[in-house]
Amino acid sequence: MPVSGEHLPSPWAERYPTVEVPGELSVAGCRPVALRLVTMPDGRDLIQFGELPFGALCLDSSDGRVVDIVIDGAGNLVRGPLLVNSGPRQYVVTVERATARFPYDDGSEDADFDTIADDLRAHLAPIDPPAWDGDGYWDTFYWDLTTGDYHSSLFRRP
Repeated sequence: MPVSGEHLPSPWAERYPTVEVPGELSVAGCRPVALRLVTMPDGRDLIQFGELPFGALCLDSSDGRVVDIVIDGAGNLVRGPLLVNSGPRQYVVTVERATARFPYDDGSEDADFDTIADDLRAHLAPIDPPAWDGDGYWDTFYWDLTTGDYHSSLFRRP
């Protein structure tokens, strides 16, 4: 779904008139929000396009990468920005393919989530290999999957 950048200050509004974002009903998607400028403590400008339970998904205006930031309850930056995907297109494609493969298990109580996670990673990682570096967004998704966090009994199909 496209989100609008019409309220961004210039030159960001011209550079990002809209950004395509997978919706919150997608696996590893986000709640889309109208684009807004977020300035990091180091002065770097990010363009927020989505909200997550723990923070925000943004475009790094310097290189177009999709990054996430973690924000505490008071709105203070806790961590980030860290790489999610090399660009918005890679993010959308990764989320679309992760969603298309859901459910990842057959619903049984003894599903082998290590094998399921390895198989899913093998299908998703070639889309954007740098996005799967350790401790990043997709690596965390992988480890969450191994522990059964995405068991079909916990979710309805997106």
